[in-house]
Amino acid sequence: MPCNTITTNSINLSRANSDLLTDALKAEKWYIVDSDQNLINAYRGNAVLSWQSGNGLTVRASNSQSIIEQTTQAYSKQAITWASNRAGWSVKSTGRNTLTVQRR
Repeated sequence: MPCNTITTNSINLSRANSDLLTDALKAEKWYIVDSDQNLINAYRGNAVLSWQSGNGLTVRASNSQSIIEQTTQAYSKQAITWASNRAGWSVKSTGRNTLTVQRR
């Protein structure tokens, strides 16, 4: 049976789905202060994160680039899981940043 592999190289968080991004932030242990379809404000420890539809993600922290990368990966996982479940497929985590999607 052929194997299809899709590798995501970049995600544009300025166009993110706010519900999926909120779920991704919660999975990464962020405390959500405000959340609607166009704006999310959250914090974790001393880090402050803000997302605005059309503008993307802003992080105020000493390790902001690392936080942006982690958030992008978490969002990617949420988006893949959501789309796969919607199509009736199963999703299994096969590594830290690897998911396997199969037809049920």
